Amino acid sequence: MAKKLLAEKRTPTDRSERMIVNNYKTMQALNSEYKDKKLSHEVLFDLHRLITRDTLEQDKQGRYRKDSDDITINDKLKFIYYIPPKEVFVAQEIKELIKFANDADGRGFTHPIIKAIFLHFWIGILHPFCDGNGRLARTIFYWYLLKKGYGVMQYLPISLVIKEAPIQYGMAYVYSEQDDFDLTYFYDFHMRKLMQALRNFKAYLQRKIEENKNIQNLFSEDYALNSRQIQALHYLLTKGEGYYINPSSYEALCGISRTTAISDLKMIQRLNLVMRKKVGKYVRYYGSALLKESLNKNAK
Repeated sequence: MAKKLLAEKRTPTDRSERMIVNNYKTMQALNSEYKDKKLSHEVLFDLHRLITRDTLEQDKQGRYRKDSDDITINDKLKFIYYIPPKEVFVAQEIKELIKFANDADGRGFTHPIIKAIFLHFWIGILHPFCDGNGRLARTIFYWYLLKKGYGVMQYLPISLVIKEAPIQYGMAYVYSEQDDFDLTYFYDFHMRKLMQALRNFKAYLQRKIEENKNIQNLFSEDYALNSRQIQALHYLLTKGEGYYINPSSYEALCGISRTTAISDLKMIQRLNLVMRKKVGKYVRYYGSALLKESLNKNAK
């Protein structure tokens, strides 16, 4: 669902979709702007605004929570299982967290992955904002690793594998807190999930390499298409029914001009590999029956 939403570049229709778009735009901002900045209150506020846009009241975005906000962490039955620390304590700790994140705390070397996990934990425990603290913790995790040259981390489905184990994630916090903040539990959980994400990514990559090889051979030989057009057809074939591309998403995906995007799409339409459909003022291109037949014929 997330890939479909982002590829189609449509407006989010609910909070869940808005969060997907916010996370994507935040990661883009980390790469283009924030990974080269030092952490500061202002950077924390900026990132919080990015991840909570249109999902949280505006007066609660980009500011630390106050005691008067009366924030508690509840389960679905409204049972309170965590009360965040007071704002005075948070203010003191945030200063230390910023120093630690900027390697200005006077401590010796700590491996960047371990340090990123610690920053994740620290944000989660302090819970410095009214909402979006989990998303911010993951954002700071990625920010630190990108800053330290671990760009590959942004492609690993770490958030997904953590989301699939919500109880383990919560208990990693609980065990660490109950054992005098021994973070071994939290580190262990994250490292196991990190390795799982790496395995998943490698399997996904291998699968896509094989798919790309088959599709590349088919369309470059039979239709003399360019790599951009092949990529678009690959997307439509692998995603299945209901998926489409439009000039805007194709332009963004390939990093080309609007004119080139429209020209590319019109060409594969003339070859009857896609069907053009107008929805309101927007144009969509869906995979055609010929596209599917071509792939099936090649597979035999």
